[in-house]
Amino acid sequence: NNNNENKIIVDFNQKYEISLCGDKLKDLEINESNETIIHQIFTSHVISYESFSNNPTLFFDERLMVRLNNKNILSWKVVGPMIMSQLCFNRSLNNEPSKKKGRWPWSPRGEPQSPSAVEMSPPLSPRTELEGGVISNQRKIVPTNEMLQSLNLNKGVNHISFEALSQATSKVTARIFLWESTDKVVISDIDGTITKSDVLGHVLTVIGKDWSHDGVASLFTKIKEHGYHLLYLSSRAIGQADSTRDYLKSILQDSTSLPEGPCLISPDGTLSALTREVILRRPDEFKIACLQNVWSLFPEDHNPFYAGFGNRDTDVTSYSIAGVPPARIFIINPEGLIQTIHKTYTQSYRSIENLILELFPHRHQNKSHLPHLPH
Repeated sequence: NNNNENKIIVDFNQKYEISLCGDKLKDLEINESNETIIHQIFTSHVISYESFSNNPTLFFDERLMVRLNNKNILSWKVVGPMIMSQLCFNRSLNNEPSKKKGRWPWSPRGEPQSPSAVEMSPPLSPRTELEGGVISNQRKIVPTNEMLQSLNLNKGVNHISFEALSQATSKVTARIFLWESTDKVVISDIDGTITKSDVLGHVLTVIGKDWSHDGVASLFTKIKEHGYHLLYLSSRAIGQADSTRDYLKSILQDSTSLPEGPCLISPDGTLSALTREVILRRPDEFKIACLQNVWSLFPEDHNPFYAGFGNRDTDVTSYSIAGVPPARIFIINPEGLIQTIHKTYTQSYRSIENLILELFPHRHQNKSHLPHLPH
């Protein structure tokens, strides 16, 4: 059989079954005539949830086998490390091909599969959901209203953490931003908009080098001071989420840093995101869907998007579809010149600072009696 037919794909969305049948299968030759027998033996020794919950040490049994989507059957010794590599490191293993023939791991047809033929798809984003007062992990994205209310969030930014308790405690930190339903948001792309180049924006941030446009920190800080929230949007890969947030936090121009705000990243892998952003030049596919999801958090009669900064025609498309007024969509080129549909500014971000009151008037100038919200 050809390699494509034999290729095993381990995906966290597909069906998994476990069975104590390795000792029954080890002497069977792998061929098409034995396929039905192999699966019958596997099924007859399938482990139920009740059996496993009563005896979790079954995972250490030498006979344990795994079946994927009612097709491929592999030893837990083979597939287990691959799954753990993906869960712990978000990376698949590159093991050497097995030299054994006619022995496990099996594919339903053809030659035995080597570990190197297995591809791991990234798991779905986890969600914590309240069920009868007990928090349980679900492979979903959006938290329930009940869970959010139980967190007693403060207005502004809230720092939370997720902990997985086993022999050692693993912790993942995150931020939740709580805004008023009437607030206004200014969107900013990152690569080519905050940084000076799409490609170098991807590369230089990895090695910690600043490649930002002059004046961007000061302008965005003044926009924040005038009552607008900053939302950073990038089609970078999810694997670059930490480095991207760290980069934004590290920008310091004339003792001024970028204001804090949500940083929304593409859920794709690095190669896919880089291909879409730099080669295919279709980052709007992700950005449009992302901004529409953000708008869905606000009342239907309130458009939260006040302005947007980008560096490409695709940013104009994304922001326009999201509802940003065309006159407040600012596009910057590699030389630092900013333009809108109606007017071109002949300097960098610093020139817009001179028009800050005209373009970004104070939203709360008549509400000075309100208490200042802590960040």
